[in-house]
Amino acid sequence: MGADLLGDFETLDALFADTGLLIAGFSYGLSLMVILGVHESGHYLATRYHRLKATLPYFIPIPFFLGTLGAFIQMRSPMPNRRALFDIGISGPLAGLIVSLPILGWGLAHSNVVAMGETSQLLSFESLDPNRSMLLLIISKIALGSQLQANSALSLHPLAISGS
Repeated sequence: MGADLLGDFETLDALFADTGLLIAGFSYGLSLMVILGVHESGHYLATRYHRLKATLPYFIPIPFFLGTLGAFIQMRSPMPNRRALFDIGISGPLAGLIVSLPILGWGLAHSNVVAMGETSQLLSFESLDPNRSMLLLIISKIALGSQLQANSALSLHPLAISGS
């Protein structure tokens, strides 16, 4: 899946012939799994803080190209109050954010600055227009400095894709 975001290849032989695509796909997939795992670990640690029973985080594998259906924990105790519900609910996204921001920054720092084209938009990995999102523009400017100009777009590194 990660290598599919980075280039066009006709067959699996063409994919395995280009080790750069494999490494990029692996880095994308691994960073995405780390973000998911830390997100669920945040929920788990909050359940332990409130002395509730829960399983350790685990991933649900899927046998074809997607890799996983995601990660989750199973809570085995009833929710005692609204504060515990809030703490457990917010802890996962905050933990994931803490991990994904450095991954996004590193990925943006290793992304290529390209000329803005007609196909440049917010969801284009080959020619992303950072001006469409204020937060993305600020993080991109911090990561790339003077390389990023007003009429520039970004060709995203795989870690920037998974961190966003």
